[in-house]
Amino acid sequence: RLCEEKCCASGIDRPIQIGKIQRFLVEHSWERDFTVLERGVPRPEKIAVIGSGPAGLSCAAELAKSGFQVTVMEARPEPGGVLRYGVPTHRLDKAFLDNELGEIRSLGVGFMCNSPLDGKRGAEKLLEEGFDAVFLAPGLWDATRLKTYKEDVAGLLTSVEFLAGMRDGGMNAFKKQFSGKIIAVIGGGSVAMDCAQSAVRLGARDVYLVYRRSWSQMPAEEDERVESMNEGVNFLLLNQPVDYVVEESCITGIKLIRTRLGDPDASGRRAPVNVEGSGWVLPTDVAIEAIGNRAPQESPGWYPDVAVDEKRLVKADHETCETSVKGIFAGGDVITGPATVIE
Repeated sequence: RLCEEKCCASGIDRPIQIGKIQRFLVEHSWERDFTVLERGVPRPEKIAVIGSGPAGLSCAAELAKSGFQVTVMEARPEPGGVLRYGVPTHRLDKAFLDNELGEIRSLGVGFMCNSPLDGKRGAEKLLEEGFDAVFLAPGLWDATRLKTYKEDVAGLLTSVEFLAGMRDGGMNAFKKQFSGKIIAVIGGGSVAMDCAQSAVRLGARDVYLVYRRSWSQMPAEEDERVESMNEGVNFLLLNQPVDYVVEESCITGIKLIRTRLGDPDASGRRAPVNVEGSGWVLPTDVAIEAIGNRAPQESPGWYPDVAVDEKRLVKADHETCETSVKGIFAGGDVITGPATVIE
């Protein structure tokens, strides 16, 4: 898709649909039992990969193709990271993911699930225990919040809780919670679109996607936005969530204020400016926050010798993936911040 966008920008007719061709060839190879990946000549070095999301799986496959002994350590019960626990089934079928994992296992890669990298100096200890290198790819699983409460508020969810719960056996519970109800999703990226479309499919009466900027400024791809709209999602643009209405520990509404676009901010987009006196309340039964992810507060303690920035993202060379500690490398969202699967 990223290649196709570049072709569109160049003005050279319509691009070849590289993504769909590649998807077809991958599935065709499975049907014909055609082996694409080959294990390299065995080497003695042992590598630990922390996290089995897109970055971790890519690293593990490339290392195994070069003959290294690779063990992938995953905190959750099954491998896949965001592919399994952050992407709804209508976007990525479980069987497709399992096929891809099967190919990686065929290279000799081992998986250790329910094995989080926690405790002081977890990464450094792996080097001391005999691994020749460690690749950090734990992803970003802490959700950015609009507002935090000391006690649980019924009906207030993060995108992480919602999407992971959907893939972790909670489908029926969400159907019961969402059926016939008013659902609000806060955010304008691909994750927000996934949450909104999933809410529609769970039988919600009305689904509102609340975003503080305009349609053209939304980070989600245009076809994702159009698809969401066609499925029945209502877009509330130029509206800034500022608080919730909570009654007896249950959410009953979102306090919003209308915005207008002002001067460009640091990102180059025109910044939303609140319109004074335009506050109003959107009644809602469930609110899902899809406004970004961040590294857990305690994560720097897992690798205290590794340099991190003010956002707790690991400082690593984007070409070599080297960190400040010899033998420890890092990649994926933990060095770039939230990004797409393909990035």
